[in-house]
Amino acid sequence: MSIMIEVWLRSPHDPQRANALNECASRFGGQTTFLELEVKSTCYTIEFADWDSANRAVVPLQELADHIEGPMEYGKE
Repeated sequence: MSIMIEVWLRSPHDPQRANALNECASRFGGQTTFLELEVKSTCYTIEFADWDSANRAVVPLQELADHIEGPMEYGKE
C-alpha cells in the first residue's frame, strides 16, 4: 500500500520552489509520482512507502506549500 500527499503551489511554476519541495519530500522517503500543471496552480502527488514517513513529512511540506491534502491511501480521497 502506498500513502500519498497532494501538495499544491500557486502558478506560475517556480523551479526553485519545486526543487525545495522535492528535496524535502525525499528526506522522508517521498517521491513525486505525478505532476499536474494547471492554469492557476501546480499539484504534486508525493508517494510514501508508509504512514509514518508521510505523517513526518506533512509539517515541513506545509512550510513550502500553499495547500496540502493528505496523507491518504493512494487512490482514495
